Amino acid sequence: MLAFGPRGLVASDLTQSAGVAKADRHKLSKQARELLDTRPGRAIHVDGMGYSSEPPYPYEFPVGKSWLRDSYGRPGPILLTLNALEPRTLKTLLDGASSHRDGVARGTITTTKLVRVSPSGVDTYGSGRSRYGGVGKITYTIRFDSRGLVERVGTKVILPSDEFSFVLDSQIRYTGWGGQVTVYAPPAEEVMDREDFPGYDSDDIIWEQPSLPLNVLKPESGW
Repeated sequence: MLAFGPRGLVASDLTQSAGVAKADRHKLSKQARELLDTRPGRAIHVDGMGYSSEPPYPYEFPVGKSWLRDSYGRPGPILLTLNALEPRTLKTLLDGASSHRDGVARGTITTTKLVRVSPSGVDTYGSGRSRYGGVGKITYTIRFDSRGLVERVGTKVILPSDEFSFVLDSQIRYTGWGGQVTVYAPPAEEVMDREDFPGYDSDDIIWEQPSLPLNVLKPESGW
């Protein structure tokens, strides 16, 4: 569920999951696989705060608590490969499309160009370059309905690393445009902050292999 205001997306309440393709599992550490192989989880973003039904790895929620609160991020899907709901981003994608007919736009954009116009692109790809200087390539297909509203976004992302490339495929559908929605924060008594978990420190979580494709922990850096 996505809620829009005069300036665009202002709140969201989504259920999503992620996983690693079987053919690529051997390329990641056990810790990376456990982080990326998430069970379906709910994410709420409202009034400038984010709430997740998943505790920070490797913790579990104590009895009576079921939501993690965090000020990082923005409304919408987490780690979105391409956000066609951002007006400036959508304009850039349409201006750079190799074809646009019959309500379907297709094209390719680099991660370095995307992060110059897309705030959520910065959340996902950091600087747009890998720590080894590689630049990612995003091939996209955007389908519009009869009113010109985004209906479906498909992407294939190739992120080169030092030893191999990560390939990410994504398909997102948008339905029910124009409906009246209200997004509520979880009950306060069920919410915890990261600092409430004894000994939690994101700097203590170290990846065994250097080339994680998305910026789960260090959004200011490259992958």
